[in-house]
Amino acid sequence: MQPVSFQLASNVLSAKSIKTLKAWKLQNAKQVIIYGYASPEGSKALNDKLTKKRAAEVGAWLKKTWPNLSIKTMGLGTTFNRLCKPFKNRCAMIKIVSVKK
Repeated sequence: MQPVSFQLASNVLSAKSIKTLKAWKLQNAKQVIIYGYASPEGSKALNDKLTKKRAAEVGAWLKKTWPNLSIKTMGLGTTFNRLCKPFKNRCAMIKIVSVKK
């Protein structure tokens, strides 16, 4: 699935980010993990906090759309994710842990 991108130092979902979220096909998902990432600008403490907020923001949006979805969020600081490279690592990704039977 396409990463959700963010602006520098922001955890606000843009119209582009919401369009990406709407494209995620999660109707059969039961449990997911959202990972937040950040570019290396800023302190470690700031980036750790920011990535948690990014993951939580995506999780909150998903919960409104799929209320029965079990969502765990994790901030991974500046850990590099190759899929986030086009967004300078300023993104959130999803992992589907389990699906409905």
